[in-house]
Amino acid sequence: MVFKTDFLAPARRGLERFCEDNDCEGLLDGGLEVSAWLFFRLREAEDRAEWFPSGKWATLQRLEQLLSEAATARVGFA
Repeated sequence: MVFKTDFLAPARRGLERFCEDNDCEGLLDGGLEVSAWLFFRLREAEDRAEWFPSGKWATLQRLEQLLSEAATARVGFA
């Protein structure tokens, strides 16, 4: 799983704001499928400072890293 606490506070607040503005509240602590869905939604989102205070690219890179780590752990690769 990917948790919103896996992000630094500014990025976490930005993700929460994005979800408030885009009807995806409660999905930040979802399973891999939900987190992957969120990744693609964020990738297509407008680059707004209130959504990406740490930068859009940095936020997407972090989420991609977390997804990769979770997927690797889930299937037993190390």
